[in-house]
Amino acid sequence: MAAEAARIDPGADRDAALVEIAARSRRSSAYVTKLVRLLRVGRTSPPVTFSAELQRGHASLSQAGFSLEIYTDCDIETLSPVISNALGRITHEAFNNILQHADPSQPCEVSVRASESRLAVSATNATNTAYLGDDLGIIGMRERAEGINGTLKTRLSDGYWSVTVSVPVSMTDGQFS
Repeated sequence: MAAEAARIDPGADRDAALVEIAARSRRSSAYVTKLVRLLRVGRTSPPVTFSAELQRGHASLSQAGFSLEIYTDCDIETLSPVISNALGRITHEAFNNILQHADPSQPCEVSVRASESRLAVSATNATNTAYLGDDLGIIGMRERAEGINGTLKTRLSDGYWSVTVSVPVSMTDGQFS
């Protein structure tokens, strides 16, 4: 699309189009590499934890110059391994999207909120462009959420991008069971 726009529109910034084409090519190559890894018989990705991915993401974003605040109202260490793994992988991709698309001069936020029956995780950051809903990263996040009977919603509003995943949980006395 960028190449076609640069070809048709004489006022288009061809250098910007080439940068976009190169970035999309690199992302596509990385997605294909990941897909091939997943398709290898008998080989799966090692499990991750939601807690570890929050910590890793915080460190990664801080190193890149972002300010990230993480708010939780529950003990995420007590999540089941299956839910923790799925949320960890979704969070990993959300942080990758922040690194690629967000404005590092603006704060980012992750909130983790739990009720007796649902856990909602939202990541929000300032940006001037919406991430494409058909990008493989967002598709993968949605598939992981659906794999644990959850939902994933994305939204661009007033210059802020957010991705929210909501999953069913069972909570007793502040602990997931």
